[in-house]
Amino acid sequence: MARSRTGSLRHGFTIIELLVVIAVIGVMVGLLLPAVQSARESARYTKCRNHLKQISLGIHLHENQYKKFPDGGLDWQSPRSMTNGVPEITPNQNWGWMYQILPFVEQGAIYSEQSDAVVQANTIGLFFCPSRRSEATNIHLGGTRALNDYAANGGIRTNPTAHWGDGLAGGFMARSQYSSVATPASILDGLANTLMVGEKSVNELHYHVATCADNEGWTSGWDWDVIRWGNQSPEHDGNAQPCQSWFGSAHQGGCLFAFGDGSVHTITYSIDQTLFQSLSHREDGQPLALDL
Repeated sequence: MARSRTGSLRHGFTIIELLVVIAVIGVMVGLLLPAVQSARESARYTKCRNHLKQISLGIHLHENQYKKFPDGGLDWQSPRSMTNGVPEITPNQNWGWMYQILPFVEQGAIYSEQSDAVVQANTIGLFFCPSRRSEATNIHLGGTRALNDYAANGGIRTNPTAHWGDGLAGGFMARSQYSSVATPASILDGLANTLMVGEKSVNELHYHVATCADNEGWTSGWDWDVIRWGNQSPEHDGNAQPCQSWFGSAHQGGCLFAFGDGSVHTITYSIDQTLFQSLSHREDGQPLALDL
């Protein structure tokens, strides 16, 4: 007698059911992806903020050691100032503030390295914002230069025809041999009211293909690579200008700055330009109404 096979039947997915499942998964991925991207950017933003905090601490440790803040160095082309194999300190160091704070940000070995070329080629993770790029270098004048994403506040350029500023701009950083090195007492507007270091504007098309204002590297002295001015408000990174002398950031909400007291704040791109200029000058005496 034939046996019934009805009880042994197994139902699989139909094509329509499979397509529905795939569509649901696609919708879920579409909903989750922005949240994942937002979480990643939040982590990168926090890391960038922490970098500025560590940099500001290094600047204050330099002041604690030498009773003066580091200066902006002399220029981009001068060799490092050394005496008997020992680096000179401000105000006699041609190289800029980033080099001068190395012993105070756990980079003493590279600070003491005798070869200028080796130092110039050494990337420092602390000097990069992960929202913009990973560690980057550039070939310049036959050598490798490690780049950077942060710049010190040089103040307000009073001579627009002076390509790198005249060194008398009243910023947190002074130019070596041009004006007196800053001390806490010389920041007459108050440390909490004066910008120290911020993110520098970089053309987004040149994050990994260096251009002017981002080609000399972090060892540079008084130059757009490591010094920026407060004549105009910070901008979100774009591609309209090949060279920038102002502050700016890859973050959507604003540009991160360390103030003279070591605090780190976001300044929006819509900040009033006059207010931003006051923050960039250490002794203009202008009252501030800044809610950070």
